[in-house]
Amino acid sequence: KAFVVNNLGVAQEGAKKYDAAGITFSRASDMEQANSTYARNAGALLYRLGKYSTAATYLERALKTGAQDKQVVLALGDCYARGQRTADMEALYGNYESMFASDFTYNYNLGVMKKAKKDFSGAEVAFRKALSLRDSDGSTIGNLGVILFNKGEFAESRELFEKLMGIEPSLKNKKNFAAAAARSGDVKAAMPIWLEMLKANGNDVETRLLVADAEYELGNTKSAMAQYKAALATKSTSAMALDGVGRCHLRDANYPGAEAAFRSAISADSKFVPAYNNLAVVLEKMNKRPQAIALLEKATLIDPNNSDVTKNLKRMKAAG
Repeated sequence: KAFVVNNLGVAQEGAKKYDAAGITFSRASDMEQANSTYARNAGALLYRLGKYSTAATYLERALKTGAQDKQVVLALGDCYARGQRTADMEALYGNYESMFASDFTYNYNLGVMKKAKKDFSGAEVAFRKALSLRDSDGSTIGNLGVILFNKGEFAESRELFEKLMGIEPSLKNKKNFAAAAARSGDVKAAMPIWLEMLKANGNDVETRLLVADAEYELGNTKSAMAQYKAALATKSTSAMALDGVGRCHLRDANYPGAEAAFRSAISADSKFVPAYNNLAVVLEKMNKRPQAIALLEKATLIDPNNSDVTKNLKRMKAAG
């Protein structure tokens, strides 16, 4: 009887009645669970229909009953990936690793699995292999780009995000490219994207601060000050914007203005260490070194690993 039901499923699939065929193939497999062909038919069609959780049940059955082929393993691995069943996917891929050395889907899902486990080195290797097999896959490029960016390899991540923008010019991809370009030293390449984002949303404080910092780094103090003040018009308690205003005043040797801005930044966020460091520099220039040292000592309690604070504290103490 299961044979007849399975044949009905074949006929339904041939007539493109896929939903009905999925139900019929499932019935056939449930009637004769030791038959790998019936289980494979059900799992494969349910997978094509996007019913990944149900498909996994039949694909698992197909493997257990003898269907040891690549397509079943790949489909099952993808079902596990989509269902965030990381441990199951890891065990599956470990059992069939030798079968998939040059398979894109296997290497991509392996990268996803390792990334989820925070094994970023392993994920990088897997995504690089996947990219070598399919060099225009947007998801692979994006994942590898993020891993490299977080690793500090900004130049290569920039190249990947630039390639990704050509494939899919989404706002997210543009933002990633701009961030990588800026961190690799090419702020001018990032600026048009940030300005485009601000044109679309003038209240985007995060992007406004990126533009302000870029203007400051380029030596455009007046433009930077305007951007920091625009950020404060949207969010008056932004410690980063207040700190930026202070840095602009400091560059212009307006020490009272810088002091006021840095103190406001600390009031807005008592754990924002850069403002402590910058305020200490201002106080030193105003011949208030003991106060500056006390401020830096307080900053070290908040962030003992801040190199700027450590360096300035050592220098000021040595100067007496």
